[in-house]
Amino acid sequence: MPDLYFLRNLALFIYPIYSIFIYRNWKFNKLTTIIAWILIVFLLWTIPWNNYYKKPGMIKRAVEIYCESKKKQKKINYIPMNIIPKGYANNHPLLTYFGEDYHPGNITFRVLIWEDMVSELLSNKAWFGMGLSHPLRSTQLEKLNWAYSEWSRDGWIAAHNSYLYIIYRTGILGAISIVWLFWAYLGCIDTFFHRRDITGLILCLCLFYWFLRAFSMCQFELPYYAIPMWVLIGLMFNRRDYDKV
Repeated sequence: MPDLYFLRNLALFIYPIYSIFIYRNWKFNKLTTIIAWILIVFLLWTIPWNNYYKKPGMIKRAVEIYCESKKKQKKINYIPMNIIPKGYANNHPLLTYFGEDYHPGNITFRVLIWEDMVSELLSNKAWFGMGLSHPLRSTQLEKLNWAYSEWSRDGWIAAHNSYLYIIYRTGILGAISIVWLFWAYLGCIDTFFHRRDITGLILCLCLFYWFLRAFSMCQFELPYYAIPMWVLIGLMFNRRDYDKV
């Protein structure tokens, strides 16, 4: 019987099926127009514009936290264990507090995970990924006792980068699928532009926002993000080819 890691990661393959189903069966182009306009209003309303300007020193502070985390790790002798211990290091107030989504520590938190993912892929020469059943562990986070409540509860940590996560799980095949998705996406934009199809361009604009968020979120696999996003991809392709399907 497949383990829980395998079942969870099957979402990377199952969710795109929604797109194929919608693409082949959606026949309500007027409803697509309504959905597109509602989405653009909703996204413009929910984008936290002010957070990008309230903290002009955010990136600089994130770099400082990153450098401090590297210095702290040098003092820790990391011993991986099957049963995760209480913690490898004393809590560091600077490194354990996340007050809001755009806190500089949150940036560093993600960068450390991504570094460990790339390092694991390279060290294992995993050209076809680490597989669906391999738990993602971040050595650096465990050294720092950072996000302890997450990896100590589940035994793994979320990647917070859907593109890198697909490559981490499926390697070269995942990278090819990502390139194809963006190639098809650009083809949709080109088609809608030449047709002067405003609704189609709005659908593309909404997806651009979610594609961008996928660099720092579990956008492609976390259900309440992924399911509506893949449905929108199906709607976009359907509208591109609505006179052919």
